[in-house]
Order: sequence, then C-alpha cells, then structure tokens
Amino acid sequence: MQQRSKTVFKCPQCGQYITRSDLNLKGKFFRHKISLHKYIIAQKLPSYPKITKCQKCDKIFWLNLFRRVGSYNNYMFDDDLLDEDDSSKDSVLYKIFYFLFGCKPKWENAGYAQFLYIEDNFKVLDINPPKIKSRLIYIRLNILLGYNDRIWDNKPLFQSKEDQLKWKYNIDQLILLIETLYSDMNKLLVAELHRNIGEFDKCTELLNNITDERLHWLTDTIRKECINKNSNVILLDLG
Repeated sequence: MQQRSKTVFKCPQCGQYITRSDLNLKGKFFRHKISLHKYIIAQKLPSYPKITKCQKCDKIFWLNLFRRVGSYNNYMFDDDLLDEDDSSKDSVLYKIFYFLFGCKPKWENAGYAQFLYIEDNFKVLDINPPKIKSRLIYIRLNILLGYNDRIWDNKPLFQSKEDQLKWKYNIDQLILLIETLYSDMNKLLVAELHRNIGEFDKCTELLNNITDERLHWLTDTIRKECINKNSNVILLDLG
C-alpha cells in the first residue's frame, strides 16, 4: 500500500490548520469513466489543490505561498503542532512516543484542503488575478473542470445565459494561454476546446498537427465528434 504523505498548513488569516494529502492518485483515478478534459488536464496537474478556501473564515489562498507547519507521513511534526501543555515537546523521541500512545496534536481534526468551486475561482480572477501565467492557467483549467462536474452530477451545464457567457469567455482565455505552449498534449487540449465552442474546422486543423502516435486514439475520438458536429463534452471509458 502506498504511503499517504500529509502536509499541514495554516490559514494566513485565522490560523486554522488545513491538511493536504500529497499521495498521487492518478493511477486510481484513471480506472473510472472521466471526461476528455479531465484526462488531459490530469497529466498536467497534481491530484491535490494548489489553492484552497479556509472552511473557518472563507479566506482563499495559495497553499505554497503560506507557512507549511509540518507533515506526518512518518509521524513527525513541528513543535507548534503539539498541544501547548506538552512540557517535553523538545524531545523528538517523546513526540513520536506521545503520538503513538495518545497524543492529540492540534492538527488532529484539521480539514482537508478542498478544490475551489466555480464561483470562488471566478472570484480569484476578479479580485486578485494571478500574475504568474502557470497559476492563471491553473485557475482557468479548474473552472473548466467545475463546469464538467455539473454534467456528471446530472445538473445543467449552465445556470443562466450569463453563466454560459462566462464559460465561453473562460474557454477563449484558456485557448490564448495554452496555444503558445507547443507540446502535443497542449495542442490536443486546445483542439478539444475549439470543438467545445463549435469551431470544428479549427479543431480538425490542430488535430492534423499532432504527431505523437500515443495520442492518436484521442485525436481519432475528437475527429469523429467533429465530423458529427458534436460540441458536447466527451466521456472516456478507461475501465
């Protein structure tokens, strides 16, 4: 069984502990039916959130920009993770013993870092948009996946005409951000985004420029949907 490494952070606003699991779950993830978007994006992103929302004070923050207070994959943790009444916390051996036999560290009930909902991702872009391109791409990719999740939850893709316009604008911006990245996987994602907004000729043109033979089963899948003038999200069965 693969060991799950857990990293503990503090909310920069209220001090609430937040746990992030660092176990890569992609292998397990791919045993299920998933959207083509998610299959492509999962090759590029970690299986844990980079940005999250504190469940206590609603502060949204990038985890790697704030203090990492410890980890406990090997039952090791920093001094400030122990109960304040622990008078022997300078001893590493005592920390381990105390943990194994009844220690109740502060992070014991810490909630896991959650991915942001669509609305919160849009809020980040409206209030404090990332200046680093990779973070901007990350936010917009997660917006895309958020819309996809509505489909798998048997909900309408759009809640209103305004919501549809926001979805379309997000895809347009994603295309501008990613189309300058020249890997075949990025070309595949851009082609799929063009198909989603009904630009089938542009999608096919991009597919013809993908040379990686390992991706041909995906290009063939997308090309078939272009022929059928289908712009809906594709569901892949990887079982």
